[in-house]
Amino acid sequence: METKYYLDGLKSEPRGMTHRLLSEEEYQTLLGDMTILRGALGLETKYQYLIRNYATFERELFDCTLDSVLFEKNEYASFHEIKVRLNLALANFLSTARLYLDQAHRDIQPALADPKEAARLLKHFRTEQYDSHFAYRFMEALRNHVQHNGSAIHLTTKTVEWVRVKNEEVMEQRTIIQTTRQSLAEDGKFKAEVLDEMDDQVDLRRSVRQYVECLSDIQASMRSVIKDAVLQAETHLQQVIEAALEEKEGVVRVMKITDGNVDEDYALSLEYDKVRRVLQSESASLRNLPLMHISGR
Repeated sequence: METKYYLDGLKSEPRGMTHRLLSEEEYQTLLGDMTILRGALGLETKYQYLIRNYATFERELFDCTLDSVLFEKNEYASFHEIKVRLNLALANFLSTARLYLDQAHRDIQPALADPKEAARLLKHFRTEQYDSHFAYRFMEALRNHVQHNGSAIHLTTKTVEWVRVKNEEVMEQRTIIQTTRQSLAEDGKFKAEVLDEMDDQVDLRRSVRQYVECLSDIQASMRSVIKDAVLQAETHLQQVIEAALEEKEGVVRVMKITDGNVDEDYALSLEYDKVRRVLQSESASLRNLPLMHISGR
């Protein structure tokens, strides 16, 4: 049984082909490079799920405030509708946060010398945030509560006040959503250590924003861990592709052939790495989110 490994470059213009025999080590290195870059893209994609679901929560909060300005509704019905809409948006966000925290370590495994380190590193980054921020501890406990026991939002309040902007007074309306310590205590299953830290009411807007900032710090740490391996894989693949195509457009493939039969056939491409770069540039580290509010002013 004879196994050989090949690299083929098919140029589109002017048409032509390069055909090169690879060693098994060269072949496996190229496959490893692609696995590293796919993992890095997976990490950014999961983080995008997270940030976009957070953005949906903020939009829903803004829309609820806008609706209360535009439409006259029965007060009880109106507050109930706000609870339903925002509890749904918050539950979706918390589910995505759980997905990210449970799975992100898998995406960095290919970039590490010891893949088993991935889970330990993610746990370390999570512990740093847990130990440093009440909002992180609270939102983690609240996520478990939402998934198993009840809703997150217990109180909704609409506020209207006049504020001075430059030389005029304008009316500002807000929707405040809170979790109450009493409601969580009555449930009996909320994490006791976190319950002891809580005030009577916790402003969910600020807590969610601080939690997202903590998750952003975790993402920054994950990026940092794999940065060198990703750059090395990207540079090597680019060199191989450019050499195979002689810096022209085209397609590069690697193949494993045993006794004339194609066992494996893969295209080498940096297109998905370009997507990763775009996603990463769009989702830089988030700062001062607890101090932020979206205004229609």
